[in-house]
Amino acid sequence: MRLIILTLAVLFLFVTPANAGVVWDSAEFSEERWGQIAGFRPCGGEIIYKWGDLPESALGSALFYRRADREEFGVVCEVTLQASQKSRLYADPQLLCSVILHEVGHLTGRAHSSNPNSIMHFRFRVDERCRNI
Repeated sequence: MRLIILTLAVLFLFVTPANAGVVWDSAEFSEERWGQIAGFRPCGGEIIYKWGDLPESALGSALFYRRADREEFGVVCEVTLQASQKSRLYADPQLLCSVILHEVGHLTGRAHSSNPNSIMHFRFRVDERCRNI
């Protein structure tokens, strides 16, 4: 329940209602997909998705850190999508899903791959598994 409330709050703040479904579906697909591969849902399924300013060449970024400002030291996981590319990402839901899939992979501990066919390649391709998003 906490995940749903957190995710809805983030979507309300950073995504227009008309496009929220694409981000939501991509996030759910990515978390479930990596959960099957890794054997656990990344970050316990509590990932903050937001738009932000990133280096020009980046479409997304992932990070996790410990919060020392809470009584319990929880891990915060974030996926930031390139704000300057918002219209491009919304225009191509398969690309948006692929970016999220790649970034959530980092939250499972995956590094960039030298395999150009891998979603974790640093210049990843659009993933066919995202075709129906």
